[in-house]
Amino acid sequence: RRKNEIWKSFCFAEERTGTMSDAHITDFIKWMDMRGFHLAEGITFGTLPDGVYGALLDDKAPHKFPTGKRLFTVPVDALLDGLSEGAAGRTLCDRHHINARRNAWPALIVSLMAESAAGAASHWKPFMDVLPQPWEHNHATCESDRARDEDYAHTMPLLWSTTEQAMLKGTETEKLLGIAETRDSFTEIVWPHVKDSLDACLPEEDMEVVHKLQSGAEKESEAERIAHDFALSRYMHWGC
Repeated sequence: RRKNEIWKSFCFAEERTGTMSDAHITDFIKWMDMRGFHLAEGITFGTLPDGVYGALLDDKAPHKFPTGKRLFTVPVDALLDGLSEGAAGRTLCDRHHINARRNAWPALIVSLMAESAAGAASHWKPFMDVLPQPWEHNHATCESDRARDEDYAHTMPLLWSTTEQAMLKGTETEKLLGIAETRDSFTEIVWPHVKDSLDACLPEEDMEVVHKLQSGAEKESEAERIAHDFALSRYMHWGC
């Protein structure tokens, strides 16, 4: 029964993670307009009857868009990856010589971590705010955000406990998780470069948690393991 409940929540991830605060949505739409995004006439943002929020067709939209119709345009300088100009992630990658072209996926995840850590200083803050946030330390600012983020963690098998992940054995989903690959990319590619500047990867409140956990460590190696594991959990989250 428990296995069926987990699988059901995974299948309906898109439906369950659609709730977020109206203020975040409004700020995100303003941000897209300011950054020069363009949507074809008839495409707008709104809430469906079941509460899911997203892009939808309004009354102005043709019944069927013709083949080849440009539906939206995203400016290059609004894209976020390890090569984006003005991105905290690019600064971090450059400073620590993380090759964003050769290691595009780890660099993208590091970029998301860095933009999250930058907070209000991030050029992508409105975008970051509409993404599910790490929830286990209750950083969500309102009940709707907290519920959304907890639902998100339940619908992402990469964030499940090993016991819950074991329930997927023998399924196609198990093959797609890539848990070992994600952990290895962090430990081998990212951690050696960022372990001495975690404040650029983790928000201030996360750093406070790390320092609090480290205060009880008896050895330097144990303190580093605590920081490694905490940063890895954030890496896994933004990887999702």
